[in-house]
Amino acid sequence: MNTFKDDMPIYLQLRQQIEEQILARALKEEEQLKSLRVLAAEYRINPLTAGKAITALVDEGLLYQKRGIGVFVAPNAREMIIKSRKDSFTMAA
Repeated sequence: MNTFKDDMPIYLQLRQQIEEQILARALKEEEQLKSLRVLAAEYRINPLTAGKAITALVDEGLLYQKRGIGVFVAPNAREMIIKSRKDSFTMAA
C-alpha cells in the first residue's frame, strides 16, 4: 500500500500514518481499526511490526482494545494528538 522510508523504523512510520488518519478524520472516535493481519497484508509488513505500532498507540491512550473484538480509536484521540504536537512544538522552539 504505502512505501516506507529507510530513515525511520517501519512501526514508527505506521504509527505516524495512523495518527494522520485520526487527524484527517479518516478514522473517527470509537471506530474499529482493521485487524493486525489485514494491516500487515495491506502495508506488506510483518504482523509483529504492525502490532508494535498499535501497541504504542494503545499505550499512549490514542487507541484502546476490546478483548476478543478488536482495536478502536479512543474518545478525544484527535485532540490528544493535537495537544501532543503543540507541546512538542513549543518545547522545540
